[in-house]
Amino acid sequence: MNFLLLNSYETNKIFIDKIEYANFFILTLILFFLVVTIKKRPTKFLDRVETNQLKGIAIIFVVFGHLWVHVCKNNPSIVLSGDAVALFLILSGFGLSMSLTKNPVIKKDFFFKRTKRVMIPYWFATALIFLLDYIFLDRFYSITDTIATSVGINLNSTTQHIDYVRWYITFQLFWYFIFSLAFSMLQQKTGVIVLFAISIILIPLDYYFLKFGWYQLFAFPAGCLIGRYYFQIKDVFIKKKGQMLILSIGGLIFVVLFKIVFFPVLVKIIPYIACKVFKEMASIIFSLSMVAIIAYMGARQYYSKALDILGTYSYEIFLLHGVFLIKYNLIQFKNDYIVLSIQFMTFLCMVLLISFLFKRSYEYIT
Repeated sequence: MNFLLLNSYETNKIFIDKIEYANFFILTLILFFLVVTIKKRPTKFLDRVETNQLKGIAIIFVVFGHLWVHVCKNNPSIVLSGDAVALFLILSGFGLSMSLTKNPVIKKDFFFKRTKRVMIPYWFATALIFLLDYIFLDRFYSITDTIATSVGINLNSTTQHIDYVRWYITFQLFWYFIFSLAFSMLQQKTGVIVLFAISIILIPLDYYFLKFGWYQLFAFPAGCLIGRYYFQIKDVFIKKKGQMLILSIGGLIFVVLFKIVFFPVLVKIIPYIACKVFKEMASIIFSLSMVAIIAYMGARQYYSKALDILGTYSYEIFLLHGVFLIKYNLIQFKNDYIVLSIQFMTFLCMVLLISFLFKRSYEYIT
């Protein structure tokens, strides 16, 4: 069944004129809307409001990055979707690690309770995408792929491209399992060390043998490390929040320079696996810089309402944005950078509305 009003960018990608201008203009529009929605509200270091805003930042950069990576033939110098994935993983590891401060004993059903929170929206999204793929694209999936993706195993090209983000769900479930196993048998400090050791082993293992395409391997353990030393980090930040802000701004400048100047040089002189490690370290710096900026705003009793809303629905946006951006998009993106910028902001609002309705629907059913 062919729906002429829908645009598919799976194969029909577009070339963007003046793409660096487009990238800058969209980032400026995003920053403008975030700034105009700033309000006053007391927050605590990395509490729900602050972590929600960080999720909001992460989902903006994921969706924005996927515009360049999956819709366009050409890419700008600075694409932050991978760095945003690191931020999501850091927050995930942080949340799990902080849960141990309330209850240091991991019970037998810990893994299943955590997995349930991830999988219920994921199952509803899977059913919706299968239905839409059938209606709009006449597309079916094999029984093997259907079963595999339904249980969160997305290791081949077909399952990973159902919504273009499924690899992350598999990767997150992997870390949930390792976390539950390690922290049920070891002290928290030792468990964090084990997680970092597994990350180091995974880098060559995946690059040379498994080829799952996993990346940001240090981010989840880094989040667990922040959770482990939360109170010490909080005390340091409160005492030196001005210096932390300066460091965070410097960190963001470094990440920009790394992407534009350093990384293109590194790929020419050292093996790519080493470049991958440096790239992931830059993503950690980006994520920690964002944490410090949001925490500084919180210390001044400011927060962005727009980021808070986006963070509230960030998981649903993450699950759904790929198909509505790439497979069946109502927007015919133009190569004019000003028009494209307005179109992208329209799409972001559209996918937020879809995610809001989706969350309300599955919460009502369950």
